[in-house]
Amino acid sequence: IQLVLKMNNVQKHRGPDDGSVYRCNGAVLGHRRLKVIDLSNHAQQPMETENGRYVIVFNGEIYNYKEIRKQLNGRYNFVSESDTEVLLAAYVIWGKDCLERLVGMFAFCIYDTHNLSAFFARDRFGQKPLFISESKDGLCFGSEIKSILATGIPAKSNLETWHRYLMYASYDDDENTFFSGVSQLRPGEMAFWKPSTGLIREMYYNLSNHVNPVNIDAKEATERVKELMVDSCRQHMCADVPIGISLSGGLDSSALLSCLHEG
Repeated sequence: IQLVLKMNNVQKHRGPDDGSVYRCNGAVLGHRRLKVIDLSNHAQQPMETENGRYVIVFNGEIYNYKEIRKQLNGRYNFVSESDTEVLLAAYVIWGKDCLERLVGMFAFCIYDTHNLSAFFARDRFGQKPLFISESKDGLCFGSEIKSILATGIPAKSNLETWHRYLMYASYDDDENTFFSGVSQLRPGEMAFWKPSTGLIREMYYNLSNHVNPVNIDAKEATERVKELMVDSCRQHMCADVPIGISLSGGLDSSALLSCLHEG
């Protein structure tokens, strides 16, 4: 527990509102909280299911959590108004297929206290980070590499990654990081872990499989882009705290402000 507390403290800036550590069968999970949806203690993480089998730690926001919750009403006994609990419930009901229903930015771990196994996932475009270090003693993970290094893992350079970066300005496009022994979940990737098998990775989303050519003129394209931007801004405004926007004064930020007004 002390080790995970140390990891938590290193990442305090990511969640300044609260923090806690949860010890369960075979694992210790920690979380730092930035309160955005459901500010009550019912939404505290790590969060467990009613029967205590599954425990989640989650970084991000599920924008369509209210719609998913409606689908799950009657199938899961909710005790909070949080998107975290909706995500947990979605996994309990649908397993890994819940990822197909999520709209949002996320990186999370759901631990099964019965099977002593863990399920990890990162959003389609990798907005939220998830770093992992695996050894014969088990697995540790965090939202920043320095939390993993806080466990005592040596800060040793991954020379191959540094070579690619310095020679070709290429980095952050595979599972490798600048640190040897620390990898990352790629955008659109999920992973299963248990002591007997180690980490098994699997891509659940690839952008190239979802890009289809369209034959529309500039006016239609403009209207479609505007529609998508307004809808995206509307979803991003889902919060139980005041919302603000930081403008650079450029065309893109001004367009976002206009879309927020319409949404």
